[in-house]
Amino acid sequence: MIDPAYVQKMACYNRWQNSSLHEAADTLSEDARRADRGAFFKSIHATFNHILWADAMWMSRLAGEPAPPGRLPDSTRYVDDWDALKRERADRDERLVAWANSLEPTALAGDLTWRPAVGDVVVTRPR
Repeated sequence: MIDPAYVQKMACYNRWQNSSLHEAADTLSEDARRADRGAFFKSIHATFNHILWADAMWMSRLAGEPAPPGRLPDSTRYVDDWDALKRERADRDERLVAWANSLEPTALAGDLTWRPAVGDVVVTRPR
C-alpha cells in the first residue's frame, strides 16, 4: 500500500510538471497550441484540458469535490481560454497538494468505487 508521503511527493511532482509544461506552452502562439498535432487528444490545448478535467474527476472521487461537467468526450473542451486554463490548473494543483498534505494513512486503506467517465460499469479498486 502507498503511504501519505508518497501521495504528497507525487502531488508536488504533478504541480511542478504541470507548471513546466504550461510555461513551455506559453511560448507558443494560440494557433500553435490549438493545432492538431496527431496526438490522442489532437492539440496541446485539448490535451491540457483533458488532464485538468481528469484531475478534477479524480478529486471528486477521492476528496469529495464536485465532479467536472460532462463526460470523457467533453474533457478536451473543459476550459476554452488559455489564461483561464492556466489559472484553473494552478488552483487545481494547489488543492491537490493540500489534499495530499492532509492525508492520514487510514485514508488510503480499503477500496474506492466509482463509475468511469465512459460506460456504465462500476469499478472498485484498492485506494
